[in-house]
Amino acid sequence: MASILIVDDDPVIRRNLRDGFQAADHDVREAPDGQEALSFMGFSLPDIILLDIIMPGMDGWTLLKRLRINEQTAQLPIIMLSTLNSREDHIRSIQMGADEFIPKHASIREMILRAERVLADANASEFNMLEENTDETPLSNSIQNRRTTSGLFGDLAAFGPGPVLNMCEQERKTGVLVMSNGPLEARIYLNKGRLHAAEMNGRDPVLDVECIFRILTWSSGHFSLTAEPVTIEDCIGQSIASILMEGARQLDEGTRIIRRR
Repeated sequence: MASILIVDDDPVIRRNLRDGFQAADHDVREAPDGQEALSFMGFSLPDIILLDIIMPGMDGWTLLKRLRINEQTAQLPIIMLSTLNSREDHIRSIQMGADEFIPKHASIREMILRAERVLADANASEFNMLEENTDETPLSNSIQNRRTTSGLFGDLAAFGPGPVLNMCEQERKTGVLVMSNGPLEARIYLNKGRLHAAEMNGRDPVLDVECIFRILTWSSGHFSLTAEPVTIEDCIGQSIASILMEGARQLDEGTRIIRRR
């Protein structure tokens, strides 16, 4: 069973693809645009992505480029989908690093077969690369470690602090989420998607909700999540969603004040 991420703004196409791949015993996730797809991949990389080209907001070309220049996703199998079906789009997809191009008028069965072929080729390449590794770590452990590591950290410039926190809540994560931006580092303690405590280093340490508000202003940096038991009591008593909403309101209000000056 493979993990499939379908990125398409058309809910009917997403549903048809989801039903087909699930019937073929694959795990399926969906995203309506490129930005939400990045949020999903902040914590759990799929085995393969089916990516629509024309979408509002971040289109398929932009997402493909961002994934290919990111060290974590540079080798991730990606299939481009399009209603255009022009030779130029096919060539451009391959030139930009896509593994395959499939027109949307293809049957679901054909899409599944071609996706499984791309996955088989990718797995064979990964196996060969690991076989050439002189590290004494067992092969199965090496594969698992790479998948685990790649799914637990990322770039805040690509994902954003808000989407990362939102994903923690939706996925009911438990552990310590660390976000860093230059010399600043924040540690966020999560228990089943609930924010129990947060702290930021510095001359004057920032705690809990104020720490989260400060993090939301960051446009760059890195994050990592370590799954571990969290025994700290809930010092905040608010959902992540409500904190994010208040943080967005404060940011918007601050922007309006600046514009008036």
